[in-house]
Amino acid sequence: MVRICVADDEAACVEQLRGYLDRYFADDANGYSLTVYRNGEELLRNYRAAYDVIFLDIEMPEMNGMEAARRLRAIDSDAVIVFLTRMAQFAVRGYEVQALDFMVKPVKYEHFAAKLERAINAAARRSERKIEIRMDGDLLWLPASSVYYVEVIKHDLIYHTALGDYKARGSLTDAEKTLRDCGFRSCSRYCLVNMKHVLGIYSWYILVGDRKIEVSRRKRKELMLALMDYYGGGDAR
Repeated sequence: MVRICVADDEAACVEQLRGYLDRYFADDANGYSLTVYRNGEELLRNYRAAYDVIFLDIEMPEMNGMEAARRLRAIDSDAVIVFLTRMAQFAVRGYEVQALDFMVKPVKYEHFAAKLERAINAAARRSERKIEIRMDGDLLWLPASSVYYVEVIKHDLIYHTALGDYKARGSLTDAEKTLRDCGFRSCSRYCLVNMKHVLGIYSWYILVGDRKIEVSRRKRKELMLALMDYYGGGDAR
């Protein structure tokens, strides 16, 4: 079941989206659940990090959607946000809050269906996954979200995580095949980075927490495009 939230003060727009969702999930009666909030303050007051996709109106009274998204990011860094707006120029700032996409009202069904499919796919990629690490006979399962980056030293893989560093035998090539669906991308021949934890990309390095990790010249454009696609931030070319 896809858990969907809509925050919009326009009742007519909410009912239109509800009808579109019924149409999209017509072949699956239990395909989605919908929670509706009338404004950004109500959303934040009742928010639980349990939604796969959040449709957030930008032009709402008292607290607009952009401010609500900023506050939402402080409590949920993974939620997939799609902005609703009557003025597209407001939505281009969505990269500031890592919004995936936006839709201009009035929304047509074909446009909605394409955006919803993209949002569902993004939510699936960001959902929690476990990484299996074998260490000298010991077996450990780490949440993918807890791993900042993986580097190779000789024939060992070092998993740098929020819980500490873990070493296991293996190749970076094999690790990349396993971790790609968890949001990891190569930044050099020696390192994979979890895009969830990238705070910035600069001329020769990326910032992950307080660590500067070198990005090879050959990998830079590929990594930039992957990050823009992950966060919905636009064209990296």
